Amino acid sequence: MIRPIPRQFPGHLPSARKYPDPQHIEDLSRLADEITEMAAHLAAGTCELLELIQIFDEEEGWCLPGIASCAHWLNWKCSMS
Repeated sequence: MIRPIPRQFPGHLPSARKYPDPQHIEDLSRLADEITEMAAHLAAGTCELLELIQIFDEEEGWCLPGIASCAHWLNWKCSMS
């Protein structure tokens, strides 16, 4: 786990940042990998969601009394949860 580095005056970095130890560098590398992997999962999930919304919209699955569009349905449905 990455050790928190105490904040100091702007422009004055703690020595751990200027001269990080090998464990700190390894921890940061692992954290960077996790961030990259999660960002890829989010992008893939967003793509899948948009494809599903496209199908739902094309099939007019949103057509209910008082609902004017797929966007209207999404807003209404999301506000219910």
